[in-house]
Amino acid sequence: MFDLDSDPLLIANIFQSHKFLDSLWKQYPGLRIARGWDPFETAICMILGQLVSLSQGRTLVHQLVQSCGEKIVHPVTGQGAFLFPSPGVLAAADLQEVKTTQARKNTIKELSRRIVRQELDLVTPQDADVAREHLQSICGIGLWSAEYISLRALGNADAFPARDLILKRALAKHPDLNLDTIRPWRSYAAIYLWRHDAETLSKRDGAVIRRGSGGATGRKPRDGR
Repeated sequence: MFDLDSDPLLIANIFQSHKFLDSLWKQYPGLRIARGWDPFETAICMILGQLVSLSQGRTLVHQLVQSCGEKIVHPVTGQGAFLFPSPGVLAAADLQEVKTTQARKNTIKELSRRIVRQELDLVTPQDADVAREHLQSICGIGLWSAEYISLRALGNADAFPARDLILKRALAKHPDLNLDTIRPWRSYAAIYLWRHDAETLSKRDGAVIRRGSGGATGRKPRDGR
């Protein structure tokens, strides 16, 4: 889950061939590929989070778990809790309580069915290209989703969701950044570019708040209203 077998010095040596990536490594040394506790759960959460805000995605996951998960008593607190539903449960569920599109519900059910039928394995290490092609054969999982699942659920060190808005913006800003030369470690480039964007956004928002003149953020609506 925490990518503890990664060698930060190996990534540092790979990044040295690119001035910008080298500067990012020196700024945030030792970043790793964080994954989810369970690959299937991570993939389902990613599908529910497509094209919605982070808070909306969390709400949808909450609805899924409460409507389909097994209710248990927490062994430490004694409070009620829910286990994330298994592939078998989701393959047969109608998902009526999950307020997402029918297309995404179908994607969730089809992904679950393939795992139940052992046509898709999200646990055993496998060829990255084969996994990507299999994921993309499921209606509702495109290239971005397949790459993101490969990165966050399977821990593929060379997955790169190039259609991600932040990554597209970074590549446009640094056209000399040829990621083919750092294969098979492009996932680390994605992690560093996301981290840099988050840091830049945080500093920018902090500066805007300091310059503000009374509002909670000091920012004007972007459309001028």
